[in-house]
Amino acid sequence: MLYLHVATLLISLMMFSFSSAPADEGKLRNANKRYEESQFTLAALLYRKVIREEPQSRNAGIASFNLGNTLFRTKRYSEAGVRFRKTALMTNQPETFRADARFNAGNTYAQLALSRKDKRKKTSLLKASLKEYRAALLTEPDDQECKVNYEIVLRRLHSLSPPPPKKEQLPDASSVSSRSSAASNILLQSSKEEGRVLRNSYRTAPQKNRTLLKKDW
Repeated sequence: MLYLHVATLLISLMMFSFSSAPADEGKLRNANKRYEESQFTLAALLYRKVIREEPQSRNAGIASFNLGNTLFRTKRYSEAGVRFRKTALMTNQPETFRADARFNAGNTYAQLALSRKDKRKKTSLLKASLKEYRAALLTEPDDQECKVNYEIVLRRLHSLSPPPPKKEQLPDASSVSSRSSAASNILLQSSKEEGRVLRNSYRTAPQKNRTLLKKDW
């Protein structure tokens, strides 16, 4: 079983193939041949046929994996992402095989993110990509390609994040103290001035007004 790599941007897809295969794997071998000849429409039909006819077999897992690659090559990225995720969830397949499907899913979501202009959607897809890379690395922690892609996508995600808000600079304690003292002096002077004005403006009521206040009983 060989791994073929298809490179585009930061994307490197895993591809399962056969150098030789027994007769009962002829359908899968034929599908792979069509893929290698870039007959992607026919390859997709043949892969789907293998999945439909042998749903629990090893062949179905490989056909599902390579169908994801076929969809990717025809720029049907959303469908490719779904297909890789389905492949990764095939519990009857080897763990490393499923990790490779996670890796390809991460690449697919990264590719989708590059084609989006909406910042929120781009961010969501980059996060989905990182999630798939992390899942792959839990199984294959020494996968260098996955590590590199993880770092690249993480940097792209950070570049979309707004810069942290600047901390407000607290005023110097000495300046606060001097301003507080000055304010206290102003308030004290204002109070004194207000008292002086009130005293000067106060006048004793005339005598005739005072007689009105006398009780006559």
